[in-house]
Amino acid sequence: MKAIEERTQAIARLHLRIFGAKVKNSVRRRRTRRLPIETDGKLVVYNPKAPLPAESSAGPAAADADLLERLRAGKNGAKFAALYDEGDWQGQGYESQSEAELALCNMIAAQCCGDPARVDALFRGSALMRDKWDERHFADGTTYGQATVRKAAELYQGAGVVAGDGDARRFRIPDAFYLISLTHAGDRLMERHPHDAIWSHVGTRYTWPGSHWLEDRAAVAEQWADDVALSYKLEADQLLAIARSLDRRDPDEELIAALEEQFPREKWCDPKKTWEVVVSDYLRKRAADLIAFFKRLERPAGFAELLGRVAAYHTHPVEDLDARPLILAFPNGTLELHTGVLRPADRSDLITKVTAVEFSAEARNEVWERTLSEWTD
Repeated sequence: MKAIEERTQAIARLHLRIFGAKVKNSVRRRRTRRLPIETDGKLVVYNPKAPLPAESSAGPAAADADLLERLRAGKNGAKFAALYDEGDWQGQGYESQSEAELALCNMIAAQCCGDPARVDALFRGSALMRDKWDERHFADGTTYGQATVRKAAELYQGAGVVAGDGDARRFRIPDAFYLISLTHAGDRLMERHPHDAIWSHVGTRYTWPGSHWLEDRAAVAEQWADDVALSYKLEADQLLAIARSLDRRDPDEELIAALEEQFPREKWCDPKKTWEVVVSDYLRKRAADLIAFFKRLERPAGFAELLGRVAAYHTHPVEDLDARPLILAFPNGTLELHTGVLRPADRSDLITKVTAVEFSAEARNEVWERTLSEWTD
């Protein structure tokens, strides 16, 4: 009977051929412009490193019950109850159940510091819960529910306040004047991933995992495009939070000072309105334009348009790929076959193939060495 031999790499290649490449969580750690968010009519400071609120002494179940009661009694309590307790998303004006589910996750995230595990657990107790929540919707195995919770967490983390030195707080106001366009979105995508994707002139897309150009069967670039689309929604939410704070009788003085840098009072004036109303109206209109653009990008055609803009700058003829015969890509670097030197992988080599094992200069193959010796004797 034959011994069981090591076949890990062969199995990995078979898995890749059938299921595509495994993609790491696409939630990217990026510097978010954290701005004021409202909780029960008050501005609060979000600190991602702060510990979660302590659970009640009665345990997690009681703490969750307390959280749900706070949501039902809050500013948007009626809407929350309609969604969570009754599942009435049509009556709340949502265009789809998916949109309502994201809104519900946003409400929950605002009360539990954006903790994804807790948002997921609480959502599962809602009337909106359905089988689709646990269905795989992405090539990397991410479920619809995981993607929805991820978006809610990003929306929450993108709407806080950045703490300054000591007790001082510094508000950072998003740029509210750039032209919202596919060109801008394409530039934003290329800023985040300047050298991480290429296309062949026949339309095949490749991404860079670190050792070679890998055909993008797992739709990694589409997840990047999704992150860019979501960034416009984050900006809209930030601007709306600022507009709501301006609507109050006593808006934060530091927020006013930060706004005056972008909206000088001498230029943003109207004899029939206060400066606060003029700025608030503009921010709301700007937010509406950003949300409309976000919805455009979220459609399949929008993804195609956005990625098409980037592809125009990163397309190569097929004959340029794998065109150098004297280099070989390994997971741990690229081997110069004519010198035997292993060097770091280089995107400009345009290699799309890689060996299944790492290169080792000390590795020996007795059969090969004996055959080579016989040929050269």
